[in-house]
Amino acid sequence: MEENQTGQGRRISQLRGSIVNAKQVDIANSKLYINLLLSESKDLYTCGLLPISTEPDETIFEACSDGRVLSRLINYAVPGTIKESKLNKSAKSIFQRAENLQIMLQGATDAGVRLTNIDPNDILSNNTTALLGLIWQILKAVDSDDLLSRLATALFTIKERDKEIEKQKERISDLEDKMCSLQADSLLKKEIEELKKQNSILETEKTRLLRHQDNLGNELEIFREIAKSRDADLSQMRRALNEKEAVLVSSRNIGGHEL
Repeated sequence: MEENQTGQGRRISQLRGSIVNAKQVDIANSKLYINLLLSESKDLYTCGLLPISTEPDETIFEACSDGRVLSRLINYAVPGTIKESKLNKSAKSIFQRAENLQIMLQGATDAGVRLTNIDPNDILSNNTTALLGLIWQILKAVDSDDLLSRLATALFTIKERDKEIEKQKERISDLEDKMCSLQADSLLKKEIEELKKQNSILETEKTRLLRHQDNLGNELEIFREIAKSRDADLSQMRRALNEKEAVLVSSRNIGGHEL
């Protein structure tokens, strides 16, 4: 019986270790996705909330403790849910952070996120399970179809910019031809310079849209990978738990027969 108890204790210890490793994977994936999803939130980068450092694990609580990052994440998932102007921009006291978190949690509820017994204190006290569960529910609210729609809109805008650029180039070419025939008329010179400036602006806008398109594609791919990874982790943990439960039942049956 003593040997059975020792083996049981070892198996329980291994199971706890696998749960800890799964949480670390969830934390790393959550950081990666938040950094990518909010990559254009310049104000959060300027104030130091983003990007979230990969190490140590606790940096995710530092970034989320005042509610601003989570509120922005909710607004990305369901635009316009939270009025961020109501949030304390420099929430230094615990009361200000708690107030921000309460606004965020109400916004999460309005966005359709399922919340179970979670309040600001869970995040302020570094409750890993509560925070990861909240982040995962928010990420699930980011509809893949919505991402595809945003990507399609970006592609359409890029094509429209390409058409405008081509028209501007044709116009510049026509004006340059006229300049040659009119011996470099000063008014035409000014118009050409202005069109060149506009063309440069359009090129810059196109580059930004292409970068945004890449980000949207990466977001969609990572979202799918996170969902696949999480489902695989959950399936693996369920199998492990079922195996441990079967071993425990078998151990109890053997112990009962011995008695």
